[in-house]
Amino acid sequence: METKDYAEITLDKPRHIRYRWRDVKELSRRLNGQTLKGLLDKLGEADPDTISIALLLGLRHEDSKLSLEKVDDYIDDYIRTDDGRISALLEAINEALQNCGLFRDRSKKDSAEARPQ
Repeated sequence: METKDYAEITLDKPRHIRYRWRDVKELSRRLNGQTLKGLLDKLGEADPDTISIALLLGLRHEDSKLSLEKVDDYIDDYIRTDDGRISALLEAINEALQNCGLFRDRSKKDSAEARPQ
């Protein structure tokens, strides 16, 4: 079974938030050199700039010309919908980061592989 490497969210249309290594590096750079743990902490603080930048970098695989201003418009429209909660947006960003493999808890997989057959 293949693991999905993105999270789904409906903004202007259904979107896939997906992170690659270069996206995580750029997120770190834009947040003044945050470590991987620091990135998760900043997202947990729900810092508006961090949310916008993280969403931009997670969506740019779909649209390389996407701007921060357009992402802010998506967020603005999203939080004005009946289902739009900033916490749901943060959950989607966190899910995408988990699904990219950098932050995934591999202890379950490692322990399953270590068990004798």
